[in-house]
Amino acid sequence: MAYAPAPRLVTFLGLALVYGVLAVLVWLPPETAPRHEGTLASLRPQVSVPPHIRAAFRRGAPAVLAGWGTGSLFLSLGAPIVAQVFEVHTALAQGAIVALLSGTGAASCYATRNLAPRRIALLGTDGLVLGTVLSLAALTTGSFALYLASVFIAGIGFGTCFAGVLRSLAPLAAPDERGGLFAALFTLAYSAFGVPAVLAGLAVPELGLRLTTEIYGAVIIALALGAGLMRRQAEPA
Repeated sequence: MAYAPAPRLVTFLGLALVYGVLAVLVWLPPETAPRHEGTLASLRPQVSVPPHIRAAFRRGAPAVLAGWGTGSLFLSLGAPIVAQVFEVHTALAQGAIVALLSGTGAASCYATRNLAPRRIALLGTDGLVLGTVLSLAALTTGSFALYLASVFIAGIGFGTCFAGVLRSLAPLAAPDERGGLFAALFTLAYSAFGVPAVLAGLAVPELGLRLTTEIYGAVIIALALGAGLMRRQAEPA
C-alpha cells in the first residue's frame, strides 16, 4: 500500500470494505446453539471452562501462550528488527514479516486439517521451538535470509499450535458450552498476544532491542518445549 497514490486512504478503505463484507457473511452460517429470550442478556460476556474440560484446557494452555506469544514477538518487534538489526528499511520488507507469519499460520492450519489434533499441536510446538531458535541465530549471524526462514517455520507453529488445541477442546464441549469455552480460550490467547508486546515495548528502551528479543525468544522456547512435553506425556502416541 505504500506505493499507492494515497496509502492511508487505500489501506483503511480497503479494510473497511473487507470488514463490511465479513459483517454480512457472519449471518449466513446456521446457528448451532439453542436460542434464548433476552437480546441484551445474550450480549453479556460469558467466560467459562466446564469442569470436565478443565484438565484438557490446562494441558493446552502453554501451547496457546507460546503460539500467540510468538505472534506478538514477530508482530511487535519484527519490523524494528528488520530495520535496526538487518538494516533493511523498506516498508515492504518490514511488512513482509507480518504477512509471512500470518499467511504461513493460516496456510498450515488448512494443510493439516485432516490430521489428528495431537499431531497438529505437536507440529505447532516443534515449529515454535525451531523457528524461534533460528530467529535468534539469525540475529547473531546477521542473516536476513535465515530470519525469513525462521519466520516461515515459526508461522507454521503459530497456526498449528492454536488449531491443535482448539480441535482438542471443541469436541469435549456441548453446543451450549462452546461460547464460554471459546471466550476463555481467546481471552487467554489475546492476553498472550497483548501483554508481552507491552512489556517488550517497555523493555526495549532499557535493555535494547537485541537483548529484549533474546529474552522474549527464550521464554517462547521454554513454553513451547513445556507444552510439547505435556502433550506427549498426557497423550502418548
